Amino acid sequence: MSQTLILPDKSGSLDYIKENFWKLWQEEWESLYRCCLKRMGNNPTLAEDALSQAMLKAREKVQAGACRIENFKAWVRTLTRNLCTDMLRSLGREANRTESLEALPCLVDEVLVSQDEELDPAAKRQDRDKILGGGN
Repeated sequence: MSQTLILPDKSGSLDYIKENFWKLWQEEWESLYRCCLKRMGNNPTLAEDALSQAMLKAREKVQAGACRIENFKAWVRTLTRNLCTDMLRSLGREANRTESLEALPCLVDEVLVSQDEELDPAAKRQDRDKILGGGN
């Protein structure tokens, strides 16, 4: 199923959008940032993350010619709004998983290590928490 959106009269072609993507993006950046900020609960960090992801996704779709774009402004705003919604859903699922993990019984001396951490930084974190009064 192809997407059809409307492009400004001055161009109308995917080639125009490909050649002028950054200019078109910059023209919409401020409006898109405000949209992200509003959708992400006025959290600037989440808004910037969403906007960055939207920019990458929009650029990828334009370069791939994945859809026919007739109105860049409407298309990129819809893409950005949908991406914010997806991020909020994902954050909600993560929050639910975190609450579930907190309900699990844990050993007092057990140290949880993420996949990205090695054991040494986790051990250092445990030592730091004990020094700062966060550990037992």
